[in-house]
Amino acid sequence: MSSHVPFLAVRPDDQFDTDVKKTPRVPRSLRANASSPPSKTMDSPPPLTPRTYAASRIPAAIRFPLVLILSFSLSTLLHSLAAEYTGLQLANASRALDQDWQIATLVGWKVTELTTAWIAGYDYEDIAALTILTNQPYYYLVNAFYGVDLFAVALSLAFDVVVIAIPFALLRPLTRAHDPNAPRSVNQVLATDWQIMMWSAALGATVYAVAFSITYYAHYTSFMVVHFDDIPNVGARDSTVGQLMQLFGATGIAVMLFLFRPAISAAGKPQLTEQRVRPKKAKKFNPETATLGETFAYNLGYGPSGFSHRVEVLLKRTSVVAACTFANTFVRVYGTVDKSDAPGALAYGGIWAAAHVLVGVGYGMLSNDE
Repeated sequence: MSSHVPFLAVRPDDQFDTDVKKTPRVPRSLRANASSPPSKTMDSPPPLTPRTYAASRIPAAIRFPLVLILSFSLSTLLHSLAAEYTGLQLANASRALDQDWQIATLVGWKVTELTTAWIAGYDYEDIAALTILTNQPYYYLVNAFYGVDLFAVALSLAFDVVVIAIPFALLRPLTRAHDPNAPRSVNQVLATDWQIMMWSAALGATVYAVAFSITYYAHYTSFMVVHFDDIPNVGARDSTVGQLMQLFGATGIAVMLFLFRPAISAAGKPQLTEQRVRPKKAKKFNPETATLGETFAYNLGYGPSGFSHRVEVLLKRTSVVAACTFANTFVRVYGTVDKSDAPGALAYGGIWAAAHVLVGVGYGMLSNDE
C-alpha cells in the first residue's frame, strides 16, 4: 500500500517558482580561497551541539539512581496531597494491601519499569506516552466497571505520567528526533505536522474503540463477571464506538506519539519523501532465496526486499508497548483490584496488548513506503 503522506513533502515556494535559478560563476583566481575554511573573524552561526540539559555535569553512574529517588519522592508527594479525593475514590475498587510481599511486588515492578525505560534510551516524551498507554487499561477498568470518578482517574493517570516524565526530563537528554536544535529531515518535519498528527491520533483512537466494541459484542463482560467477583457495573458493554473514541482520545494521542511519529521520522533507508525521482528496478520475490524476514514482510504486503527501516522501528516499538501493557495491566489489576483473579487479569491485559498490535499494523499500512 502506498504511503498517504509523501506528497506533502513538496516545498510550496519551489513548486510555484518560475524564476530560473542560476549559480554564479566563481573566477578561477578565487576558487582556491572559496574552498578554504573561513577565518575565525567571519560572522558565522555556531555549530550544532547536543542539547544542554540540567544534569549534564552529574556523573552518568548516579543519574539513574537519582531518577528512582525523584520518581518515588514525587509519587509520594502528589498522591499524599490528593489522597483525600483520589485515594477514597480508588479505594472503592482496591483490595487491601496489608502484606509486605504485596507492597514489595508493586515497588519492584515500578523499579523494573523505570529500569527498562532507562536502558531503552527513551526520553521524557517517549516515557510519558508509554506511561499513558501502559496504565490506561487499569484506569479504564476502574472507571467503566467499578464506578470510580472520571476526574479522579484522570488525575491519578496524570500523576503516573508526571512522576516518571519529570525525572527523565531533568536527567536524560532529548533524543535527536525530539531535539528542536537538531537538523531535521523531510520525514521528521512531516511527523510534526499538526494535521498528520491529528488524523493519525484519530486513527489510533478509532482502532481502540472498534476493538473494544467487538470485544463487548463477543460477550466479554460475561467472562468478567466470572473472574471479577462482585463487579458492580457492566454497562460499558453498551457503549457506542463514538463514546469509546472520546474515552480513548488521550490513548490515541499517546500511541501516535510513541508509534507513528518515530516510525515516520525514522532515518536509514531512503523513503519516498526523501528519494530523488529516478528509475527504480523492480525486484521480484524469490521464495527460494528470500530470508524469513523477507518472506514474512512479503506475506504482509510489504516489499520483496523485506521491511524498511521505518517498519522495523514500528515493529520494535509495537512489541515494547504490547509487552509492557500486558505485564503492567496484569500486575496492577491482579495486585490491586478487589476480587480479581489471575485468569481475568491476564485476559484483560491480553485484549489491550492485541489492540496495540492492531494499531501498529494500521500505522504500518499507513506509513508503508513500498
